[in-house]
Amino acid sequence: MKLPSAKTPSVPVGPPLVHQPDYRFAAWCRRQYGINRGIYNTIDDALYRFGLKDIATRRKTIVSFLDEVYQSGKCREKDRVKFGKGMLMATLHQYLRDSFQFVEMR
Repeated sequence: MKLPSAKTPSVPVGPPLVHQPDYRFAAWCRRQYGINRGIYNTIDDALYRFGLKDIATRRKTIVSFLDEVYQSGKCREKDRVKFGKGMLMATLHQYLRDSFQFVEMR
């Protein structure tokens, strides 16, 4: 199933970044947005279940999602993205609805 690409983040996301080993990519997300490994893994798993099987597409979508959340200030605390209880999945579902026009999570 071919899905449309997500919104373009304000942070450049090219092949060198998306093809990093998982640990390095997660560490970049931590430095850029202040999210921990658990938040990163939850987002990654949810996007995989959504249908984004290609790792490069999934990582670009992760950065796009985090960038949009950060830029909007909705879930930002100082200089990091911070999700309250239950807000990560609610925010991700809304982002997917807005970006892809449909959501079917399993």
